[in-house]
Amino acid sequence: MAKDMKLSKEERKAKVRKHTKKIIHIFFKFFLIFLIFFMVTNILVFVILNIYHHNQLDKEKQYLVQTGKQVEVNGHYMNVVTGGKEDAKYTYVFMHSARIVDDSVALQPLWKEMRDDCRFAYVDRSGVGFSDVSGESREIDVMNDETRKALLGAGVKPPYILVPMGTAGIEALHWANKYPDEVIGIFGIGMSYPEQYEGMKTIDYCGFTDWLMVRFFKVGGSRLVSSLKPEDLAGIYTNDQMETRKALIYKGAYTDDMYEEDLAMVDNAAKVQKEGWPKDIPITVLYGNPVMEPYIKLDKEKQETIKKAQETRPDLDYAEVYNYDLREFYKDKKNVTFEELSGPSRVYTFDPKGVKEKLVEFGKNVESKQK
Repeated sequence: MAKDMKLSKEERKAKVRKHTKKIIHIFFKFFLIFLIFFMVTNILVFVILNIYHHNQLDKEKQYLVQTGKQVEVNGHYMNVVTGGKEDAKYTYVFMHSARIVDDSVALQPLWKEMRDDCRFAYVDRSGVGFSDVSGESREIDVMNDETRKALLGAGVKPPYILVPMGTAGIEALHWANKYPDEVIGIFGIGMSYPEQYEGMKTIDYCGFTDWLMVRFFKVGGSRLVSSLKPEDLAGIYTNDQMETRKALIYKGAYTDDMYEEDLAMVDNAAKVQKEGWPKDIPITVLYGNPVMEPYIKLDKEKQETIKKAQETRPDLDYAEVYNYDLREFYKDKKNVTFEELSGPSRVYTFDPKGVKEKLVEFGKNVESKQK
């Protein structure tokens, strides 16, 4: 201390600066070591995950047996599934939602219920399920053009009753507006509609994290996301069907085409909203209600959510209010009928018989109006 007191003011400042620089140097040295360790560890993790992922993909090929027909469309191949009565007067065309890659299998229990009464078709959009990644624009006219060509290439001609699920509702409405001679009805299952995207910016819907997710899933990241794994609460799927659904998800849970589709979603919805809803065809919209029985008795997570909600609003009928906003939106649309079934948003994975009955009833009503 006495020695320091003898130092001049400038000398003391210089000593403090030297000591500070030494501390900063040590800090950055350890930080750099930590950063290198962190980067190397992560690289090793992703390398190991990628190796494991591709080894598993080889094993899972046994489940990836296509049940559809490969149809060449604009230089790439698309998977088209057809079935049911060959002599039916119209075809139910199922259209999967964005980020859903396993519907070629997930819909099979429903198709089994329909096969004696109806003709149906299904198309995996580009980059989804058993269809090739196209690398093409996902503007709505491009996607609809591909689907229409795939159907015709598989020998499935109009008239169609479109059965859009989720975001495919946007495409179905556009299809009916642009090609009214091909579409005699729309039966939406949990379908989205353009007004849900009103005022939204593309960056709000799809951004850099989505781009990163494509890369993450390519190295096997989908295997680490438990929420992606399909469920079978109703016990309607065989073991092979469940393994195939999982294999499809692990193979291509989120591809480049799917990312581009998300990137185009807001603009596509705005285009269809400007066109307006088709007014000259019957439309039924069916939504799952996971708060209704019997589904609520099987979904433990949903039970916990409702239980917590009831702590603050015990008087509320949660099954009644679950789809309230949807009912309110549709009530002024004269050609739209709103329906509900107990089950998740993909209600056909829980109650295929109930969905089939409503589809057949809708088809008969459409046919009677055609006469």
